[in-house]
Amino acid sequence: MARKPLDEIAFEFDSMKKVEGVDQYYFYSVGSYNENRKGMEYFLDRVADTPLKSISYEQYHLTPDDILKRMADSNRRTTITLSPESHDLRISKLAGRGVYTNEELEAWLDRALEAGISQIDIWYFIGMPEQDEKSVMGTLEYCERLLQRFKGKRVNPMLCPMIPFLDPASTFFEYPDKHGYTVFYRTVEEHRRGMERASIINRTNYETRWLNRKGLVEVGYTAIRRLMEMKAESGSLPHAVVEGYNDKLDDALKFIMEVHDADCIEERDARARELEGLGDEIVKRNNSVLFSGVMNQAAPINRQIGGRWFDELGWDAAALEAASKIALVGVPAQKPTGSRGVGSRSMFPLQHL
Repeated sequence: MARKPLDEIAFEFDSMKKVEGVDQYYFYSVGSYNENRKGMEYFLDRVADTPLKSISYEQYHLTPDDILKRMADSNRRTTITLSPESHDLRISKLAGRGVYTNEELEAWLDRALEAGISQIDIWYFIGMPEQDEKSVMGTLEYCERLLQRFKGKRVNPMLCPMIPFLDPASTFFEYPDKHGYTVFYRTVEEHRRGMERASIINRTNYETRWLNRKGLVEVGYTAIRRLMEMKAESGSLPHAVVEGYNDKLDDALKFIMEVHDADCIEERDARARELEGLGDEIVKRNNSVLFSGVMNQAAPINRQIGGRWFDELGWDAAALEAASKIALVGVPAQKPTGSRGVGSRSMFPLQHL
């Protein structure tokens, strides 16, 4: 939506209202943090006039109280996504964020929930400038604070290891030395060749002065595993769901290291033989991800691949618990019905390789 002419916004919403079953669609508003007040207010009036099932907004600054109220009034299932990147304000600023403190965030969360915002997702990243393992663990501790302070409410902190790619054309990619990064693949061809590597560690196109490629993967998986345990402990997710998710994380991390060892063999024929010996196990895990369904932090149960992550907005612990019990007796968990989305965004998936 970012800074579109108002008549374009009006046209798009008028078009959406003509879509059959529009009340079963989720809307993801990309770039809403760039909108000026006039544009945002106009947009919210159009949202209020369109019977969407839910809507999600990305926000860079903490949304003003009056806009929060209008967001909630325009759609009762409104989600806001924040990306402070780190709990550490210094690192957050180095990452291009750092426009509010943790204390300001928590006070705002109280107001947002009071205003009627349905859910707030808070993303913390791994792979930022000057962010070492200790800093990541500090972010993890802060996530636990949020889960306990807002227990029983829809405040959902998540961790995103920035793998396998540092975005080409981003500031860190274009000026790596200045920010403490080493970039291994710069051209399209180098990235293509990198993606042919069996090991996700070797496929990753960068490392930082504080976390090398292997560290990005190990720390990332370990931190997500602990965060999922915290969500079970706080009642945000059912224990059975978290146990199943973390079992896959454990298997993934262990197998990643086996594949990485084989992929690092220098002699080409010996490397090929070693990887061939792991072939059946690689295929098994690939099939598990590609054909048995996909899961992630937002919805940690198997569901049909190809859906959008925001299709699962509004899950609750009871629904996940029921789905996990079905899966345990061998019946595939079904994708929620009536789930459609407008917009797109990539997430850090549960990766086995």
